Amino acid sequence: FQAEGLADMALIFLTDADRRHRTLEFARTKVDEFIERAVSHAEGTVKEHSIFYHVFLMGRLRETCEYFESIGYPLKNASDDMFIRMNEFLHDIMPVFHRMPGIGDSKHFQRFNKKYIAAFEDGPFQTPRVRYHRSEGKEGEPYPFLSQYPQDGYFIFRSPEPPAQQLHSIFLHRSFRGPHGHWDGMSFVCHWHGEPVFIDSGGPY
Repeated sequence: FQAEGLADMALIFLTDADRRHRTLEFARTKVDEFIERAVSHAEGTVKEHSIFYHVFLMGRLRETCEYFESIGYPLKNASDDMFIRMNEFLHDIMPVFHRMPGIGDSKHFQRFNKKYIAAFEDGPFQTPRVRYHRSEGKEGEPYPFLSQYPQDGYFIFRSPEPPAQQLHSIFLHRSFRGPHGHWDGMSFVCHWHGEPVFIDSGGPY
């Protein structure tokens, strides 16, 4: 929000072309630096161990990309490939479509606002892996038994049954203190037929 606001002000108030260009480059660079810190590009995971923030960043960063593209300063550190991986990870980790598992720091089984993934509803973002989950196993390609995202510590186990009948377990490996100060809170969640059967909340809970 701050970077886009700064860019807006530069476009409106800076009449000197060189100053305007330097300010717009500065705003774009700061967003690119944030993306580098916040997202593991190779995995499509978000450093913030919260699925809510993963969904929010998907939508927000996509809008930010469109904004900087529209003013002629496209971001250098974001791409469709990154968003495809982020979308696949999101579908990997959801035991039920549009329900977020309480892994990391998300509220358990919270529904997320669909507006954040509206931009990923078609085109290249609907990969065979995503279609399999959204169709409840009727199309696309089945997930592997184990999906690994070791950079940010996510390990997702799925039995081979269709999504509605699966054993779906998520293990969050954190060898360091989490972003909200938790050591082990919400580190393991297990679902059977779409219903939570075991949740390790960790700590004193």
